[in-house]
Amino acid sequence: MSSRPHHLRSTTAMNVTSGSDSRAPQRGVFSRPFCLFWLASAISSLGDGITRVALPVLAIVELHASDFEVSLIVAVSYAGVLVIGLPAGPLAQRFDLRRLQITLDSVRAAAVLTVPVGAAVGVLSIAQVLIVAFVVSLATTLFDVANSAFIPTVVAPQNLLASNNALSGIFATSAFAGPALGGVVVHFLGPANSMFADALSYVASFLLLAGIARNPSGAAEPEICSGGQIRLSLRYITGHSIIRASVLASSLVNFANGALMAVIPTFLVRTLGLPPGTLGLVLATQGLGALCAVLLLARVVRRAGDAPVLLWSVTATAFFAALLPMTVSSGALPVFLIALAGAAAGVTALSVITRTHRQLVTPPPLLAPVVATVRFITWATLPLGALAGGIAGQTATPHAGLIVAAGAAFLAAVALWRSPVRSIRRLTDAKETSTGPPATHETTH
Repeated sequence: MSSRPHHLRSTTAMNVTSGSDSRAPQRGVFSRPFCLFWLASAISSLGDGITRVALPVLAIVELHASDFEVSLIVAVSYAGVLVIGLPAGPLAQRFDLRRLQITLDSVRAAAVLTVPVGAAVGVLSIAQVLIVAFVVSLATTLFDVANSAFIPTVVAPQNLLASNNALSGIFATSAFAGPALGGVVVHFLGPANSMFADALSYVASFLLLAGIARNPSGAAEPEICSGGQIRLSLRYITGHSIIRASVLASSLVNFANGALMAVIPTFLVRTLGLPPGTLGLVLATQGLGALCAVLLLARVVRRAGDAPVLLWSVTATAFFAALLPMTVSSGALPVFLIALAGAAAGVTALSVITRTHRQLVTPPPLLAPVVATVRFITWATLPLGALAGGIAGQTATPHAGLIVAAGAAFLAAVALWRSPVRSIRRLTDAKETSTGPPATHETTH
């Protein structure tokens, strides 16, 4: 979801745009670098979707984990952002972004492979699963920052919305196909051996990213950022009312997502009594909702403007999240599925619109630290939400965890309704009186 600040433009960004006559064809959505980038993301996302089913089933069925232990696995899976979320920007810009992503894919593949190996030799435990989840979380946190900062070097600025929509489309498709495929793979191979698929997806991503030329846009490499730029990015984020509100809303939505990810597997398997193999089909409805949002989003934004679409998307997310606790038996499963799909559609719109906005308005020298800082703020709430949902589910009932998620989604909608988003048509139309980072030789008003 994910899910930024003052409208400063860098001279570098303006030069790329104004001088893009010779580069635009090579930096379009259908260029070879972006196609390789897109395919790497697609395969890796598909593997992640399989693991979304395999890991909780492994914990519930084979390791006999408690509700809280399942939520702890979810929390640890996102705890990396708490550890290196802020310094991820400075770390990412100290390396070639493409090579860094390749290295991190290798680390993630090796970590995930230890799960089926541990199961094969009979030593797999909750502790090992937690360690693997944490290592992958650390690598993913740094990978995603490098990945987001790498996109603007692959496509031209005017193609960012289309490229982000294309990426969200494949993520939505994978969110639908991955869990569905995961249910089948888990049924035939078992949850531990299913982790091989995720490891292979990281290897495929490694090979595809290796096929992209270094710095494909021909633009200058971003400067190495420092701790001072983290403070600068914080000022940049908090100095813009639209970004400030969208970051708050994204944080609350991610808190709700964390609670849902922790509660849904145990709720479906232990409360509703569904077979573990069907968990993937239920989770796949989220991908279906996200895919519908992607297919409609660009057209709706063109007609209505991104600000109203953002506002009503978050409102719809809150509405559908409120339906989830109403499911009290397997007979109400259709309501649960509709609510999951609707909430996922709203979150997808929120993610695409806010990500595109910050990529467009953030000066290139600050892009990586801003991406890292926003990711730290918004994703830090995921493990907190998972723990809150898990504790509520363990001490009361899984319905209590669903109520926690619904409450956080409602507060996210309130945050945007109380912001200037409600009175503008385009996010870039907001009139800001505060300033972002002070102008330097790198930026211009």
